Amino acid sequence: MYKLTLVLTSISKANFLHSKQSSRFLLLYFFSGLVIFGTCAFLGVKHQQAIYQAVLSYLFPSSWHRAADIIVDFFFSSQSKVVLAGLVSGGSLVMASLLLFPIKEKCSAAYEKSQGFPNGQGKELPLWMQATEESKLILLYVISQMIILAIGYYPYTYTRVIAEVLSILFLAFTFSIDFITPTLQRHGIKYNAVLRLLLKHFLFTVFWGAIFTLPALYIGKYWLNQNELTLIEVSAYIFALNLFVLSFAIASGTYLASAILPQAKNIKPLTPRLRQYTYLVIGVLFSLGVIFHSSIFVSIHHKSQALKMEYAIGWSEVDVKMDSMMSLLKEQGEISINFPLQVLNPTIYDFELEDSFIILKQEDREIAYMAISHIRVPAGEYVTQHMQTNIRISGKSLSGFRKLMSGWSAYLTYDVLPGIPLVFQIM
Repeated sequence: MYKLTLVLTSISKANFLHSKQSSRFLLLYFFSGLVIFGTCAFLGVKHQQAIYQAVLSYLFPSSWHRAADIIVDFFFSSQSKVVLAGLVSGGSLVMASLLLFPIKEKCSAAYEKSQGFPNGQGKELPLWMQATEESKLILLYVISQMIILAIGYYPYTYTRVIAEVLSILFLAFTFSIDFITPTLQRHGIKYNAVLRLLLKHFLFTVFWGAIFTLPALYIGKYWLNQNELTLIEVSAYIFALNLFVLSFAIASGTYLASAILPQAKNIKPLTPRLRQYTYLVIGVLFSLGVIFHSSIFVSIHHKSQALKMEYAIGWSEVDVKMDSMMSLLKEQGEISINFPLQVLNPTIYDFELEDSFIILKQEDREIAYMAISHIRVPAGEYVTQHMQTNIRISGKSLSGFRKLMSGWSAYLTYDVLPGIPLVFQIM
């Protein structure tokens, strides 16, 4: 109960009206962020396509551009909107930490002084060491986001829920770290001690961070669902919204940090061996994350030739066999569908497709799932693959025979990594 009261008190009493100096730093922080983020947002929205093409040209050869387009589409279609909103919100937090941390530190110090907190004489870390400490938070952010995104790639309900929960918890926790730490650092407390203290009080830390982050997170989710808005436009809106939140959180974080400072001073430093193990785990997690995500990109690049093929179904040769109409109307019956899938290879390279599936849909309902063991199409030629599937169907689900014969579509799906499918429409 004490921790809950402490959190609510930090929010209700933390303000900058007690000090002209702290108010000046608050305005400087806000308007500096507004100028930096506003300029980046304006240029990003105005020249988003040119920026995208410039980044592609700088990072990848022209032969990889198609794969890059595919992976961008794949990334946004596979990830939950909550995860994407958390990614953007976290990105704004990282940018603010990188660009505005000296002003945030001065702002927090002025507020601490004006309130007369009994924190004792400060032992402020040098500015370069503060920058180094901020970089540790960025590394934590990168590793955690790689883990969350990796989980989010898998197309299962439970992985989506896990990714969303982790995204919310991580955003709230890192927000707390970023705004509680400056006060503790002024009194000689480093990030590793802060992290261990806040992990010890994890629920209390997440609750405080969630108060500030959840509104922007779910507003961002709403904006991402608006098809007329691009990601850069949504990011600009989220950054602007977060700027208000970040400005207010400085004082509240200072209040909270002053309350837990005595506990922070009692945190024992890491032993050299434990420090080595910690850096080893961080290095391993970072390396695994880089390997996993780069493997997805490389896999899509290698298999992107499948998207250059031209697919067609020989509708005139489709053969449909079904049980008697009375059987279908009274109970479940079986429909057998045979059709030729024609694959044309317009490129100068031979094409082979393995371990893939054809998904048949009728009026957005998945009807059949057919495995393709192997297709080889020489350059400039086409081959015909005969497909066959049996569908169990009930007459109660059919509104009429005419509807049964219309509204069909076909999709090709294959795994870019085991369990992570890439799906695109071929008919």
